[in-house]
Amino acid sequence: MPIERRTIGLLEDELRQAVEAFRRVTPDVLPAGALRAVRIEGGGASPVLTASVQAGERVLDVRLRDTSVLALLVRFCSAWRTTSRFPSAATRP
Repeated sequence: MPIERRTIGLLEDELRQAVEAFRRVTPDVLPAGALRAVRIEGGGASPVLTASVQAGERVLDVRLRDTSVLALLVRFCSAWRTTSRFPSAATRP
């Protein structure tokens, strides 16, 4: 049975936008406060996203794993796909 695998590559700014968008629809995932840094470690089916959030005087590092990270990325890519269009002469890589 054939399977399809895709690699999602996001710039740092796009990853931050994805986390902010996910945070708006699931506010209980991260603590309230300014998002200071975001990074993804690992890959494949088990990515780990670390978000540094300014909570008052402290900066908290929150780790999201597996389904939360995948849901965040899929939601962002789905939203990007519906709002962004390639020019008619462009081709997808």
